[in-house]
Amino acid sequence: MAGAVKVASLFSSLLLLLCWCVQASSSNIMSDIETASCKDTPGQAPCCSEAERLQRVVAELSLTVAALSERLRTLEDKSAKGPATDPAAAQAKEQPSAAGATATDPAAAEGTDPPEPIAVDKSKYTELLLGCGSKWEKRIPTLGTLEWRNLVTLDYNDDHNPNVVWDLTQLPLPFADNSFDEIHAYEVLEHTGQQGDWKFFFRQWSEFWRILKPGGVVAGTCPDRTSPWAWGDPSHTRIVQPENFVFLSQREYATQVGKTPMSDFRFVYQADFDFVWHTLDGSSFRFVLEAVKPSRLHAADPTKPKTAYSAAVIGLAQWLRQSNQT
Repeated sequence: MAGAVKVASLFSSLLLLLCWCVQASSSNIMSDIETASCKDTPGQAPCCSEAERLQRVVAELSLTVAALSERLRTLEDKSAKGPATDPAAAQAKEQPSAAGATATDPAAAEGTDPPEPIAVDKSKYTELLLGCGSKWEKRIPTLGTLEWRNLVTLDYNDDHNPNVVWDLTQLPLPFADNSFDEIHAYEVLEHTGQQGDWKFFFRQWSEFWRILKPGGVVAGTCPDRTSPWAWGDPSHTRIVQPENFVFLSQREYATQVGKTPMSDFRFVYQADFDFVWHTLDGSSFRFVLEAVKPSRLHAADPTKPKTAYSAAVIGLAQWLRQSNQT
């Protein structure tokens, strides 16, 4: 549209110039005709050939002005209608993945209806690695192993060849409910959201809860709040610390609200997690949360202690005991 406006402006300037030329030529013609009439002498051809020539020039200029005017109107009509849409460009960017998923262009989903869920084989034990980058190692041994099972990778940069291309700040996430057994996010969450943006915090964790199967886990790492990297990295937009995760448990709300300074966010947050394990070593904050489904928000006794854990959590506990970690 900007190009059309520039061209239209150029044609307008040219049109004004040609109109000036027409007016000047018309004035010269009248003067020449009068001069030629006054200088006619017997035995000589009438001195009107110059006037006729100028009349022809004027006629040609008039046709040019008419053509330019028509072209200008066409450009103005196109500018008013906006740029043409390329049907191919309007389609979402897609590529097949090794785990049966499909990469989706986040720009196509922004400001539109929720994307079509990406198909994941729910009959298999499936893990999702968020912000995978080019380093796809498993750092927290859920299930007691550092080996992946049916891994699906996600990153906003397709240079890393992830299975799914997506910006984590664009919610909802492009997966169906109950798609994954595990979600892993290593040095990722501190790059999303803003410090104090509670609405995004609860929307993001509600999405993790939605796409996890019952008993599914979120395992991740973030900089320890005492680490110089926590705020030293200019791309970090928030600190993630253990106290944040208290607000993800419906059991904690039922236990603490009205008795401690804990704020009540149950009016916007209906998901439910148990904060089952974490470590802080001055450099890294490692954590695991388990999705509680159905949520205890409306349970008869949401404070009832948990009596069973998922295979991922049990496997982690066994691995930690064997390696003498806590």
